Amino acid sequence: VWMDFLAFGAALIILLFTIKVSFRRPDISIENLRGFALVRPFEGALITVALISLAGIPLTAGFIGKYSIFITASQAKMWHLIMHMAVSQSLSIIALSKIILVMFDGSVV
Repeated sequence: VWMDFLAFGAALIILLFTIKVSFRRPDISIENLRGFALVRPFEGALITVALISLAGIPLTAGFIGKYSIFITASQAKMWHLIMHMAVSQSLSIIALSKIILVMFDGSVV
């Protein structure tokens, strides 16, 4: 349940930001978020916490959910699911960390 709220929250904040930016710039890309956390620290912190939780970093709700799925899958000997989780987790950490790094990049600000 927490993962749903975090995913919805992160997606909603990014969607609202891109809608606001799209009125000024017709091209929507990750570069529109460059320096966002430095200009709007509260919103940047909210997006960062939501993305960290979605990535499943320990001490977040996302980690607890993924850990419980991992334990259940290992007890059921569903090794294909565990392999899929490991690969998708690695890819999601790479993708989400790129968004966070761009938000905290101050080269444009």
